[in-house]
Amino acid sequence: MVTVKSFGYGLEETIRLEARTLMASDLRMSSQRPFSAEERAALKELEAGGARSTLSIHFVAMALAPSNGQVRLVEVRAVGAEYPFYGKVRTTSGRPFRELLNDDTVLVHPTVLSHFKLGPGDPLRIGQRTLRIAGSIETEPDRPVQILSFGPRVLMTLEAAQTTGLTGPLSRIHYNALIKLPPGDDPVATAKGLRARLPERLSVIRTYDESQPRVQRFLGRLTDYLNLLGLAALILGGIGVAGAIRVFMGQKLDTLAILKCLGATSSQLFAVYLSMAVLLGAVGSLAGAALGLSLQGVLAGLLSDFLPVSFGFAFSWRALAQGVGLGMLTTLWFAFPPLLLARRVPPARVFRRQVESAPERSGRWRQLAFTVLSALVLVGALTLLEVGFGRLATIALGGLVGTFVALHLAAWSLLALLQRLPKPASFALKQGLSGLYRPGNQSASVVVSLGLGVLLMLAVFLIQGDLLRQVASNSPNDQPNLFFIDIQEGQRQTFRDTVVGSGHRDPELIPIVRARLRALNDKPLRLDDIADPDIKRILSFEYAMTYRGELVEGEEIVAGAFRPGASPGGPEVSVAEWWSERVGMGVGDSVTLDVQGIPVRAVINSVRRIDWGSRRANFSFVFMPGVLEKAPKVFVAGLSVREPEARVALQQKVVARLPNVSVIDAESIFSLVQGIMDRIAVVIQFMAAFSIAVGVVILIGAIATTKFQRIREAVLLKTLGATRWVVAKVLATEYLVLGGLAGLVGVLAAGGFSWGLVTFVFEGRWDFSLPPYLAAWALTTVLILATGLINSLDVLMKKPLDVLREE
Repeated sequence: MVTVKSFGYGLEETIRLEARTLMASDLRMSSQRPFSAEERAALKELEAGGARSTLSIHFVAMALAPSNGQVRLVEVRAVGAEYPFYGKVRTTSGRPFRELLNDDTVLVHPTVLSHFKLGPGDPLRIGQRTLRIAGSIETEPDRPVQILSFGPRVLMTLEAAQTTGLTGPLSRIHYNALIKLPPGDDPVATAKGLRARLPERLSVIRTYDESQPRVQRFLGRLTDYLNLLGLAALILGGIGVAGAIRVFMGQKLDTLAILKCLGATSSQLFAVYLSMAVLLGAVGSLAGAALGLSLQGVLAGLLSDFLPVSFGFAFSWRALAQGVGLGMLTTLWFAFPPLLLARRVPPARVFRRQVESAPERSGRWRQLAFTVLSALVLVGALTLLEVGFGRLATIALGGLVGTFVALHLAAWSLLALLQRLPKPASFALKQGLSGLYRPGNQSASVVVSLGLGVLLMLAVFLIQGDLLRQVASNSPNDQPNLFFIDIQEGQRQTFRDTVVGSGHRDPELIPIVRARLRALNDKPLRLDDIADPDIKRILSFEYAMTYRGELVEGEEIVAGAFRPGASPGGPEVSVAEWWSERVGMGVGDSVTLDVQGIPVRAVINSVRRIDWGSRRANFSFVFMPGVLEKAPKVFVAGLSVREPEARVALQQKVVARLPNVSVIDAESIFSLVQGIMDRIAVVIQFMAAFSIAVGVVILIGAIATTKFQRIREAVLLKTLGATRWVVAKVLATEYLVLGGLAGLVGVLAAGGFSWGLVTFVFEGRWDFSLPPYLAAWALTTVLILATGLINSLDVLMKKPLDVLREE
């Protein structure tokens, strides 16, 4: 937990200190269309007050190497003369980038050079313009984070971008105005004034401390997951504390009775052993915190490709204090119930120790209920503290509570069933099963501890496997794997001729109209009045919309009716289920959209559930025919081309004839996504390793809770003639049943946990595959059996005479 917290706090502080560099300015006005006259006038007014501004645009395009014909999707950033106001663009050659960059040259990310096998001085064609590569970029302000990028960065001037033919009115371009304020001006107040002046603006205005919102959202979500893993390890550690102290106190029953005979009070003895637990907890928490601080550099290294800033080791008193505090709290909370044993040991045990194994427990069910409820309160409070209230916390808490209850019910049901079943003929089997419900047995607590350990150990791996299978399952042969976007209306026939002439089927061209929301139910949309950041983000999107008169594969109506044709109530639109649920609008509500400056009001006639996992063109808004046909639009097409050589050849032909068309190769995107998920999986597994380690320790501790009783039983069996092999079979039977039951419930709970996270948090599709679960169940059962037998070697090797002499 200290590793995650110190990493998060250090990264947050680094981003805060370098916030202006990350934005390259104090303020940024961003839009997905050219700035309006009002917005340009506002910028002029700021400049009149002493501010400076410069424009930049970025868009996705295909780059082509004339020397070898290779193509690749790249992200183009075209910058004005004063870019950047803060930070520096560093080139690998060390020369100032302004000496290298002009209207005839570009600077590229090193991966562009390696992909095209090019070097400085070689030509690179982007759109209709061929420019010379002047060098490569080492670092730059506002650099893209690889997980959020379609391709490597290419840097050029604004003047060069205008000559590429890719900056037309229908091209998908992000426009940015970077603003540097005079000394003393408050960026927050300036941004607030701009927002008030431009209430109908289509641009997004952010201050430097609001930069990289997608990066912060991604890292915040990842930190939440890692905190959840840390919390899981902490709770497992608490269970281990309870088990260890229970064993320890079981060994001290005679000592407690003797001290009480000598005058010690129950309160004094409780305070003594509580002090010991607190001291051990403090030492363990401090040691863990020190280890956590030292490991944050490893975590930063694993995430280096995703970070917008360079980040290494940072000492955090805040993380240290929180880690130690949580460790101490968990220690005290879980140590308290078994320590109460000190108050219940009677002094008379000194005389009855041969026939009394443990103090009589009055109000057993009341105490058990109190222990369970208090543990759940702690788990709930820590979950909400670490990840906040939301789907993640709800699923995590529900999963832990549900598994805890299921494990208890399964253990009690098994014990009740074993007592009623006829006894097997095999001596070893009969003794092993009888040992599970012996007087004073710990079977229920052992099953609960092991089952929770199995849940937390397997959940991470099952979730990772579910997500990877989901990505891999989106590659059936009948689905498109090559997408062509930004096809202009006058280029449709040329595109079709190129595709068909290359030996492929005639492609379906899907129209796309881009629009933003202006009003909901005729009420003007004011983003500044919306408190929920997720809803504000959803409503600020520029949506890609289409129009058609029928549903497509992967869609189904969940509300209303998809009815094409003229409607007496005016234009109608069908919306996606996710949008309807998140925004809270349904059939009969109205939306007003800004389509290239023209307001279009439409009534929602249906809500569609969409299979977003398919590679077909899916849209959150689908208009009925007769509304958007005359709106400015571009077209997209998807083709299924399985052979890699054919995909490359088709891309080259299309880009050569239609330079403005961008091509996305879904196979390469899949490889990129899988690589990213592998990197993130390493991070998650790095943290999950602690849960696994703690789970193994708990397994050993759970076995230790009954070890001393097992030694006595094994000695009695040996005295009566049983061999070590017979005793081993008795123990193996017991561990096999305990491991099989705990593993079964834990694996089922891990499956439910992965279903909840994949479905409701990752918003993906959960696919059940039986073999991994069977393998996980078998593996955990064998692990529990092997660990139990290894830790019972001293039971097997103990000589009867040694124990009988002690008696």
